[in-house]
Amino acid sequence: MSTAPDLAGVEMGGTKMFVLRARGQEIVERVMIPTTTPAETLNAGAALLRRWHEAAPFDALGIASFGPLRLDRAAADFGHMLPTPKPGWTGADIYGALAGVLPCPATIDTDVNGAALAEMRWGLERKARKRKAGGHPIVCAISPSAPGWARVSRCMASRCMARCTRNWDIS
Repeated sequence: MSTAPDLAGVEMGGTKMFVLRARGQEIVERVMIPTTTPAETLNAGAALLRRWHEAAPFDALGIASFGPLRLDRAAADFGHMLPTPKPGWTGADIYGALAGVLPCPATIDTDVNGAALAEMRWGLERKARKRKAGGHPIVCAISPSAPGWARVSRCMASRCMARCTRNWDIS
């Protein structure tokens, strides 16, 4: 029996959404769903997550989505898409549609913050191979203290950028 947690991850981009299941750091399965309308895209992702969870329950779900997103857990529209140029997506309940179908801990952040978190955890410092989807590393990052998620991810993102600019000649 494995002691690694069973995790689900969603990386939503403007043209495609990747839904994955992982055992610890090993990606077991990954499915690409085209980003069309909120109803089509989110319903397809939620159905896949439900099916996988019924077969083998997840310990947690991490969502990294294009934005802008409302990340304040105290806000009535937490996890919703804020005004965006992507037609039809303003107001879409990303978190509710995906996390609401699973009885496990879940968190959400932007795809940019998700990529920074993945770099900090498994990226350059650990010389890990990056798996990319649409320019961003796929991330299934779970925060044990979800209310502080956005604050922690912004801090990690700035540290990541500082580390990257120190190591690259950007002049």
